[in-house]
Amino acid sequence: MDKKFIWIGAGVVVAFVLLMVILFVGCDKKGGQIDNSVATLTLWTTEDEKSAFDQMITNFQQKYPNVKIEYVVKSEDDFLTASLNEIAAGRGPDIWAIPNDWLPQYSDKLVAIKDEIFADKKAHKTGLEVYRSQFPAVVGQDTIIGDKIYGIPVSLDTLKIFYNSQLFSDAAVDYYRTHKSSETEDYIKKAMGGTINNWDEFVTAVRLVTKKSGSTIERSAVALGTADNIPQAPDILSALMLQNGAKMVSDDLSIAQFHTEQNVFGDIAYPGTKALDFYASFADPKSENYTWNSTMPDARRAFAEGKTAMLIDYQSAADEIKRISPKLNYSIKDLPQIKETANPINFAEYPVFTVTKASQHSDIAWDFILNLTTNNSSLNTYRSITKKETVYKSQKPSFINARGWYKPDPAQTDEIFRNMVKQVSEGKNSQTAIEGAASQITTLLQQLKNR
Repeated sequence: MDKKFIWIGAGVVVAFVLLMVILFVGCDKKGGQIDNSVATLTLWTTEDEKSAFDQMITNFQQKYPNVKIEYVVKSEDDFLTASLNEIAAGRGPDIWAIPNDWLPQYSDKLVAIKDEIFADKKAHKTGLEVYRSQFPAVVGQDTIIGDKIYGIPVSLDTLKIFYNSQLFSDAAVDYYRTHKSSETEDYIKKAMGGTINNWDEFVTAVRLVTKKSGSTIERSAVALGTADNIPQAPDILSALMLQNGAKMVSDDLSIAQFHTEQNVFGDIAYPGTKALDFYASFADPKSENYTWNSTMPDARRAFAEGKTAMLIDYQSAADEIKRISPKLNYSIKDLPQIKETANPINFAEYPVFTVTKASQHSDIAWDFILNLTTNNSSLNTYRSITKKETVYKSQKPSFINARGWYKPDPAQTDEIFRNMVKQVSEGKNSQTAIEGAASQITTLLQQLKNR
């Protein structure tokens, strides 16, 4: 045989082998093509330090050896403005970790994950169906917009009640001095934080702990009822509305409904207004629940400094409380519910990892997010470093019961809620105040819908 043909044949074989090697190396375990191009993925967040993700980043870069991860922790003060400016200029960030309630307003800046990523073809389930089954209902509610998934969380935080043990003990001693009986002991034990499961028991504890001299509050039971000195006032009020059965917005997301007369648990009522009145009562000098007012310091600081016995806030507030008062003795319990409810509801906030339209490597960016949020090894490392609860496939009751609602503009919506509370505290009829707030939010919903 001619040597020329032998060399040609050998060359073909070598080329074929090389091609097979390239194809094999260039595919991930699921059979998808791996992009081996050189790339830098920039991640912006205001939350966890990079150390929480170091191991995961190392593992990810073994899969994508030419990809560099630039992890940037930004200040909350200018995070939104700086992010939007960078996205508009097409410079990134690739991965944008944002609050869950930002998604409705900024989904037009994001790239949704491909449905087939979560789809289970063998079980004939779409990506949306699988995704909803792997995360609590609130995550699907918040991150799925127009049947597309725009973000995935790694952790989730819910409203809690913080109890100052010493102030409860002081209140028990004061009460026992004037109500000495065997029944008193049982009463005190039940109301001393830790067995407060519903709002009726909560009100009992508030009235027991509060110490007043005329209209002067000498010992506050809880930071509740005002707007500006309670960081989570809009979320607490939202939680109360949802627990009372209020439907916050219409099914087509075009109008606010929390102010309307609704069929609640078989009765016709105004659940949103009822929740607003209850919330405001704790800062109303004419109410038996009066225990707090707008002259008090910031709620977190007041609790940390022993100026109020209870604080309703997210569990993450513990970091700031520890910074202010490292030796404070307190406990944390779940948010109370409507008495004898069959559907407990809590309120959640959490960061979601999204991919912006400014990213030139959106598929790799989404793969990074998946490795962060659904990989067991990554989640175990994250939990051990941050001490936060991860949400993927979690069966934690407070996560399962967590809810939120569709805020067309989170900053403006929260301000509208704060103004609504202020109006009631200034003497405005609560139904009039809530109707005005609903009208403003409907305007925001229409603007978002027509964008």
